Amino acid sequence: MKRPRFRTISIRRQLIIGVAMVHLLLMSIFVLDLTARERHFLTDGAKARALFQANVLATASMPHVIVDDFAGLSEVVNAFSRDRTIRYAMVTDANGQILGHTDRAKVSQHVQDPKSLQVLRGPTEPQFLHESPMTVQATAPIIARGQTIGWAWLGIDRSADQQYLGYVTRSGLFYTAAAVMIGTVFAIVLATTITKPLRLLLLGAKRLSQDRLDVPVPVTSKNEVGVVTRAFNAAMERLTRQRSELRSAHDDLEKRVQERTAELAQANRSEEHTSELQSPC
Repeated sequence: MKRPRFRTISIRRQLIIGVAMVHLLLMSIFVLDLTARERHFLTDGAKARALFQANVLATASMPHVIVDDFAGLSEVVNAFSRDRTIRYAMVTDANGQILGHTDRAKVSQHVQDPKSLQVLRGPTEPQFLHESPMTVQATAPIIARGQTIGWAWLGIDRSADQQYLGYVTRSGLFYTAAAVMIGTVFAIVLATTITKPLRLLLLGAKRLSQDRLDVPVPVTSKNEVGVVTRAFNAAMERLTRQRSELRSAHDDLEKRVQERTAELAQANRSEEHTSELQSPC
């Protein structure tokens, strides 16, 4: 069974990758949340602006609709067309016949789309016709003496909102990349600081495996790694001392054996000499 590949990566690389991934995750969540909030805010603003301007158009058109002043109504509609955020402005009578439009070719026609016809037959109140990332369309009734004499229709262009959202997204991506890079640099410095004592301890263990006990491991920190390093050096010192004592004991024993051997040899020679003297000729 193969071990997970991540476990075979060094602690230094695991720390660097971990910090970079955390920064990437947190910044991605932040950018997504910020973009969603901005999109919701801009949508609410566009809807409120569309309803407000539809009501303004209805109020400004009311006297011209009452007296069938189509020239004055055209001026009112054209005044709204000067606003670059407005896609179209239109005024109809209560039956849906177009009395004024920013596109003059549509004057005297009737609205025919199902949504507009539903508005004409529905409750007399400001409402939305359509909402999308690129436009918001709203309508408001033109009321005179309690009677609905027409409708004001207006479409808001949201391309500027989409450009702003694109700017926010690009800025978020840039800051995410910057945060990941800064986090990675910080992780490299932190990993170097943390893993340096571990590398020194690893080299000490390698020297121990090679039976080299004369070089202690440098203690570079006072944390847990430093405690382990001091304990490792103490163990190496005890091992060196025990080996020295064992070597001394071995040399002393060897010396005693040699002295005892010499004594026995001398005793044997003395005994042989005594035997020769006592033997008859």
